[in-house]
Amino acid sequence: QSQPLHIGSVKTNIGHLEAAAGIAGLIKVVLAMQHETLPPHLHFHQPSPHIPWSELPIAVTQNACTWSNAEQSQFAGVSSFGFSGTNAHVVVEAGARSQESGVRSQTDRSLHLLTLAAKSAAALQELARRYVDWLPGVDADFGDICWSGQVSRSHFAHRLAIVADSKADAVAQLEAFIADPASRLMPQTPQPQCHKIAFLFTNQ
Repeated sequence: QSQPLHIGSVKTNIGHLEAAAGIAGLIKVVLAMQHETLPPHLHFHQPSPHIPWSELPIAVTQNACTWSNAEQSQFAGVSSFGFSGTNAHVVVEAGARSQESGVRSQTDRSLHLLTLAAKSAAALQELARRYVDWLPGVDADFGDICWSGQVSRSHFAHRLAIVADSKADAVAQLEAFIADPASRLMPQTPQPQCHKIAFLFTNQ
């Protein structure tokens, strides 16, 4: 009883999710691990009289509490009981915490990959021109610029990839592309076929 198993539900936060209930619970657990805090179970006022609470080492988390122990790992179980009868349970363990802040790797590299993409060849050239005008005056690390372009921009069919060691090097290569697009243009990437989406609202 001194170290009870804390229990809670994500349904009290966002309601019924049917097939997505399991992943919502997993997201809640991962966030709790990241913040090292057990969130309170909302709208819990009267425990069920049919459960022998005093005899079981469990407790509904009514108030936010710290969830960290330097000597032990964090473990959590996530259960999902689907309306169709599909039940699942996973055990999650917190991974080792990195001492570095931020998402992107802090490894220093001598070369970086700058990627550009557009819906047409003309749009790609115009995007390259904008980068030529923008890069010299921007106050940001060149590696961060390349990383952001790779992970936060859409990958359209017309693409350009440049390996450079600095903003000046990238500008020079972009200018060469603008002058002669055919010499550096990557083969056009076929776009995946878009399928129609249908929504089904049942009477459940």
